[in-house]
Amino acid sequence: MNNTFKRNLVVSTIVSILILAVSSVASYLSIRNLLESNKMVGHTHEVIYNLNGAQLSVTDAQTSVRGYLIMGTENYLETYKTAQIRTNEYFENLEALTSDSAEQQSALKKLTPITNAFYTYLENRVQDRKNNVTIDDMDLEKGKLLMDQMRAFYKRMENRETDLLKQRTEIAANYGTNTSILIIVAAVIAILISIVFFMRIMDDYKIRVALQIELEKKDRETAQRIHLIS
Repeated sequence: MNNTFKRNLVVSTIVSILILAVSSVASYLSIRNLLESNKMVGHTHEVIYNLNGAQLSVTDAQTSVRGYLIMGTENYLETYKTAQIRTNEYFENLEALTSDSAEQQSALKKLTPITNAFYTYLENRVQDRKNNVTIDDMDLEKGKLLMDQMRAFYKRMENRETDLLKQRTEIAANYGTNTSILIIVAAVIAILISIVFFMRIMDDYKIRVALQIELEKKDRETAQRIHLIS
């Protein structure tokens, strides 16, 4: 009986420790994956931010030059003068951020010379305006063609990142759900096992108490018999 009591106690302790260890390791791995997934989501947001920033700086440059061509006022060129620098900074960020994506790197390499050509086009139009040179329809069509090409590249690159964002968000959500389920299941199993072994230990304890009472009763009866005989 004593061995059974000890065995139940030892087994319940070992099982509880094993469940705690397994659930702790699994929770750690799941949480680590969740954090990594959230990091990738943030990375995708950063890529999209720089894509939008580069596209906006090009649009600002175009708007600035257009205002100068119409009005002939140098103040309109203030935004244009810094636009290419900002665009290049965004491109440098994108090159670093997309180093793990061959498709995005390829698109960026194709987009860069088109963008440079567009800024050259804008500079030529500014010089034409300063020199009072008439800008013909072919020049305007060239600018539109370059802008359309850039928009197409930006759109494709952003679509890729949007798809990645969707995938990574779903992965992060799955890791979060799995982590919660794992923790709950491990807790429920630990509680159930603890209850089962507690009941077994209590049953052993009750039996031990009953035997102890029975032994004490027999000891009293034996003592009474000895007393009567003596």
